[in-house]
Amino acid sequence: MVVGSSDVVFADYGVDTPSSMIVMSTEDHGTIELQLMQRG
Repeated sequence: MVVGSSDVVFADYGVDTPSSMIVMSTEDHGTIELQLMQRG
């Protein structure tokens, strides 16, 4: 099994900062996490 994570800036990929009427503020970055498992 392989696990990992990486910080990303949304603007680097043309993604607008998330917004919501319920949330007061959001950040322009986030974390991508992955988990790869071998089947078989």
